[in-house]
Amino acid sequence: LEDWFKSYGEYTKDNEAAEVFHLWTALGVIAGAAQRKVFMQSKHFPVHTNMYLLFVSPPGRGKKTTAMRIGKNILGAIEPKVNFASESGSAEALVKAMSDISNPVHQSMTLFSSELGTLMKTNTAAMVDFLTDIYDGNKNWTRETVAHKTQVIPRPWLNIIGGTTPSWLAENIGVVAIEGGLTARCIIPYSDKRILKNDWDEEGEEDTKLKNALIHDLSIIATLE
Repeated sequence: LEDWFKSYGEYTKDNEAAEVFHLWTALGVIAGAAQRKVFMQSKHFPVHTNMYLLFVSPPGRGKKTTAMRIGKNILGAIEPKVNFASESGSAEALVKAMSDISNPVHQSMTLFSSELGTLMKTNTAAMVDFLTDIYDGNKNWTRETVAHKTQVIPRPWLNIIGGTTPSWLAENIGVVAIEGGLTARCIIPYSDKRILKNDWDEEGEEDTKLKNALIHDLSIIATLE
């Protein structure tokens, strides 16, 4: 494709989700394909491609889940496959999932969570601490478990595309997340628009060709070493 982002916009143009959610989903999907393998080297440390994208909209507005579903389906179709995290669980489960990745070069994982409350419900404080700490992807990230065992993620990389409502955000993301630095690591697109388009947008032949081209180019990115 000559312009992947423009093509992604063309593929999603008839969808009811807000354009801002499609845009940031596209960026998150590119990051999901690039994984830890693509970075910019600053003077003191590498800057990785992972993002914490938090889509916020009132219930029934913006169609953030729809935008995320389209992006996840495209990212999930690429070869070689990328690692997806479960959107419900705990910090401990995420640590185990990342430490169990057999690739010795990088332990990259993308997490789609249509409702942030599902991700945070087990132990919000522990999840906030983990997400804040793992964001920078520092090598040999280590954690001591309750059973006094050491879990190590040699080269972690976590990419998140999640969604929530303004009320949940106000009631559940408190001082710990703000002062601890989690919110500073998040990009928070917002939309309260109700966009009325074709509510049954069937995929035509040209749409399928465009989707396959998007997947093809992402697959090339995923093969970078």
